[in-house]
Amino acid sequence: TEGSTLVAVGDVACDPADPDFAGGQGRNDRCATAATSALVDALSPTAVLLLGDLQYASGAPDAFARSFDLAWGRHKPKLKPAPGNHEY
Repeated sequence: TEGSTLVAVGDVACDPADPDFAGGQGRNDRCATAATSALVDALSPTAVLLLGDLQYASGAPDAFARSFDLAWGRHKPKLKPAPGNHEY
């Protein structure tokens, strides 16, 4: 649709037990969950395609909520997920 912006992302959240998680802020080029979601914010997309591997290394509900939801939860109404091998 005219005026729509579609953003595609993958490999977007690391495990909160990862030493580079840093409370969700990430470090340098690792665990850039917050930085990646901020880039999406800047684009103001109509929809966000999630292209798998949404949570490393565990897709367990508690780890998912503490990592993925922390950075990406505000985008939930726009998310169109496709599972990757880390979601199984």
